[in-house]
Amino acid sequence: MYSLLKAMTAFGPVFKKLGICATLGFIAGVIAGFFLLLFFLVSGGTDPMLTQDQTLKVVLLLTLFDVIALLFFLMGLCRYTFAAAFLPTIITSLLVCLVTVLLVSKFNLWLWSLIVGMLVGLIIGRLLCLLFCRFPGEKQYGLR
Repeated sequence: MYSLLKAMTAFGPVFKKLGICATLGFIAGVIAGFFLLLFFLVSGGTDPMLTQDQTLKVVLLLTLFDVIALLFFLMGLCRYTFAAAFLPTIITSLLVCLVTVLLVSKFNLWLWSLIVGMLVGLIIGRLLCLLFCRFPGEKQYGLR
């Protein structure tokens, strides 16, 4: 537990420089990658083949769970308002889950899905931060 806390405090300045969008993308990618890895392990360690309908359902379920978790993070811990956090959370979660699920299922990266989710989340979050945020290191919405 102490080493986990130490690792989290070590990455704190990195995420502060990247911005809140990259942090949200990272969290969404970790959640999506974790559940995809869990699905792979539960299926017996064989590469699952998803149809288009199943892929869409997985993306939507992961997006729903990500939105709930990110809203809890933003509203409960970071003290953002619901109106300020809702739309960016949905957009970030949907993009991260869609790209992560498509990459993992297309290239059979089930065993590496957690790392793929982390990287996809960081990249998409940072891109969204560069596109839509004027000051990436500061809070723009909600309570200050």
